[in-house]
Amino acid sequence: MTACAALSAHHRRPGRAMRQSVLFVSLLLLTQARRLHTTVRDMVELQIPGTYTRVSLGGQASACSASISVSQVEVHWSNSQQIFVVPHSLQRVPASPNGTLTCLDMPVTSNPLTKESSATILRRSRDVPPDRRFSLIDRLTVAREAYFVGYEHGGRVCNNYRAPDGTASIWTAPSQRIGAQFYDRMVSIEPGEKYIFFFSSPPCMYVGNASVIGKVVVLPTAAPPVNETMDPSAEPRPPDCFPGTARTEIRAKDGSLRKIEMAQVSVGDMVADGTGGWTRVLAQTHADALVPIQLVSIRAGNNTLQLSRGHVVVTKRGEVRASEVRVGDVMYGDGKRREIVVRRKASSMGTGRYAPVTESGTMTVDGLLVTTYAIETNTAHALLAPLRAAPSVMCRVVQVMCELGRSVLW
Repeated sequence: MTACAALSAHHRRPGRAMRQSVLFVSLLLLTQARRLHTTVRDMVELQIPGTYTRVSLGGQASACSASISVSQVEVHWSNSQQIFVVPHSLQRVPASPNGTLTCLDMPVTSNPLTKESSATILRRSRDVPPDRRFSLIDRLTVAREAYFVGYEHGGRVCNNYRAPDGTASIWTAPSQRIGAQFYDRMVSIEPGEKYIFFFSSPPCMYVGNASVIGKVVVLPTAAPPVNETMDPSAEPRPPDCFPGTARTEIRAKDGSLRKIEMAQVSVGDMVADGTGGWTRVLAQTHADALVPIQLVSIRAGNNTLQLSRGHVVVTKRGEVRASEVRVGDVMYGDGKRREIVVRRKASSMGTGRYAPVTESGTMTVDGLLVTTYAIETNTAHALLAPLRAAPSVMCRVVQVMCELGRSVLW
């Protein structure tokens, strides 16, 4: 028996209201499928660090270093936009005979982002108007590929390579093959790779493995102001999720219990509901492995829970967003039989974005009781009534829409 069949075993045939609900959800899923087709594909900041090897363009072997290694990227927040800074002191190039050399930290005028250090400063392409006079940028824009636009703050001096202040660069990890002109050369960029293009004299091109991710440091001033209200008209927030490393407990078909990471949770799994019982996973509304996510880290007893700011948790004073949890609040563990006092709360960064929805609307994550929603549970239950009342119908809708999405979009 499939998960959908098991969910619907004891439900009656849906009536008119249910059919209307199914139609509404179908239209909603069609809209989402259309958005998937038109969404710009993102290169994420975790992909910026890594080792990049020079691509030969001819005539620049002595000027462009054989490779560049970037150890980490710093995240800042400026005018409601994230700015990504790679200090030159954290970039290394080969040096004879077999060693490496750190790019020089050039003296610069004090800058709120880099202080008095030279650096490569990057912005997301969506935050910068595209300069489509350049073939590479035009081709990436037409293909709806995201990239980072960089410029050198202070002169860039890496062994024999020198570029003046303000030199531009493009950093990208395409999801499809793209051909473009880079200066007087035709180049091809491939999926599975990440690239740096320096618009310098001479121009330099580098390639690395897009699956290799590195260290992202979120500075204390990096996070935007947290909206502490539950006003639905507040500024839009990223999806409310858990990182891929968050853990929950599942009950296997043979009755055995085991703990798994959120990235391993599947539709139909029976997970601990946080009140001493078990609940079925109805949907996984987000499942993005490489997406970086800003988190609230809550330390309660010996448990550390990480989740997005807007996700709703259960405390003794009621349901609140993670951003509203206070030191001294009481949360629940061991099926709500144990009260645990919050000792510390801080901001952190995680990788992966997962948001399972359960039949009960609750689950245990990292030993603490949470909801599977970003709004109050009763309201969420009302909105999800069709899925809870006739899961077989809703499951079939989802299956049809997924099949349609695969055939039309991929």
